[in-house]
Amino acid sequence: MKKITALVRNEFIKEFSKKSLLVILALVLALAAAFPFLSSHSWGGGDNSEYLERQLSWNEESIDTAKKTGDKAMLAYFEAERDALLIQKELEVVNYSDYRMDLINQYSALLQSQKAVEMASQGSLGGDSYLQLPPEAAGLNKEELKALAGQIGAKVERLLAVLRSGDPMQVANYHLEAQQAALQDNLNQQKTAEAAAKANPKDESLAREAEVAKKAAEMQRARVALYQYRVDHKIGYDEDDYRSASLQQMEQNLALQYESPLEEQQFLSAQKGGQFAANMSYKQYLENTEKAAQEAAEENQVLQYGLDNGTPPLYQSQKDPRTAAMNILNLGMLVSIVAVILGGSSIARDFSSGSIRLLLTRPVRRWKVYLGKYLTMVLVSAGLYLAMFLTMVLSAGLQLGFGGFASPVLAFAGGRVVSYNFWAYCLPRMAYAFIGILFTGSLAFCLSALTRNTAVSVALPIAANMGYALVFQLCLALRLYFVRFTPVPYMDMGSLMGPNAAYQNKMLLQNYGFQLDPLYGGIMMMAFVALFYLLGLWSFAKRDVTN
Repeated sequence: MKKITALVRNEFIKEFSKKSLLVILALVLALAAAFPFLSSHSWGGGDNSEYLERQLSWNEESIDTAKKTGDKAMLAYFEAERDALLIQKELEVVNYSDYRMDLINQYSALLQSQKAVEMASQGSLGGDSYLQLPPEAAGLNKEELKALAGQIGAKVERLLAVLRSGDPMQVANYHLEAQQAALQDNLNQQKTAEAAAKANPKDESLAREAEVAKKAAEMQRARVALYQYRVDHKIGYDEDDYRSASLQQMEQNLALQYESPLEEQQFLSAQKGGQFAANMSYKQYLENTEKAAQEAAEENQVLQYGLDNGTPPLYQSQKDPRTAAMNILNLGMLVSIVAVILGGSSIARDFSSGSIRLLLTRPVRRWKVYLGKYLTMVLVSAGLYLAMFLTMVLSAGLQLGFGGFASPVLAFAGGRVVSYNFWAYCLPRMAYAFIGILFTGSLAFCLSALTRNTAVSVALPIAANMGYALVFQLCLALRLYFVRFTPVPYMDMGSLMGPNAAYQNKMLLQNYGFQLDPLYGGIMMMAFVALFYLLGLWSFAKRDVTN
């Protein structure tokens, strides 16, 4: 043990005497320190004021064209669009993630509907037109169309007043009223569908329509509850407010939670069109839909618990220091590169320089020399990974406050919402993510022993680390779904623990009928680590030194 310790110490001294390695480590730590700042200031969309000006210019050109051609419908369409763009400019809505953007789009659509109804009441709206009549205009006479135009005009003025108020709560109330009106429409549709199904009990299609209408009404009722919660608790639309982000995420989850599955023929047709994996059966599709609905419901329970108890869920805001620190899971590639440089050059460099002969003349067995070099690579990589995390914690704490680290992490387990200490939650996931780094470093170390060529030992693992995502997507496109059993999708283990992991697995389940299993991936990757180590050890121990 003493000899191995001495070997590791000597390797440390040798590696850290290189200025190039020290520069790389300094750059990596500097990036780690800057990452919380960069991520917290890149949340949301950017300034699109130049694009807005270009839109206005294009719009004016279209208006001029309509005037020249005498196309009244085209003119009315682009005039409505221009008015909406001018309101956008007036209110300085230059970020397309702005909560007012949806209302501006509604404003444009209402203006177009109003102009369409007005032209229809005058008998000047042709069949092939830029403008489309709203559904409520169907079958109305000219007088009724005039009345409808007035009603839409009142909605336009109301919406414009809400936009110009600058009050997020007026916007919230406006949305709530719209959702309540939509709920009433859904309830009416449900009542009609259920009556038709009751009158024709043997008609399976009517029964299904009634079930779909019922689910739609249930989803809309849940959506109304979310908007009511926003209004009751005076929650605005600040992008840094986890409460607003939680409500938005919960609304998105409702679509999955209350999704009505396709009928078998609809599914098969969609499958032929490439919407679902070719190897997915209808039974699997139904199971996947049910699983996605369950996961969405569980996530909403977690988010609701966070709202009710004042506990910000992880990843809901980049202003949360926990979220900023957890971005360490996205930086594993940097550590992998350092591990590759260390592992790929460690043995190959000694052989090319001839120093390996001097090392092996000492009374130390080859397996100990190999182990000492391997442990050096592992310890430096692990130390750098931990140092990066601590640097990010310090940086996030200084920028966003250290108090945020005291907030627990919420999760759904055992049929209920549970909370974890942040450190107890974070460190195991970092350890899991390190498996991917260890895999890449071990591959480089093995190649270093097999080829004794530094360029090959470094280039191949880096290429694999950078190109695995492309290979994975290519295999999915070619329907080579066995790729999920290989190391390819598990190269970046941190991504399986990060904020996008759940969404990525949802998409894989929906489109290809499978999910990535972190437990399987971890076991498989560690098996490959052991294989790489043993293969490299065999080569190092058996091959002769020729230089």
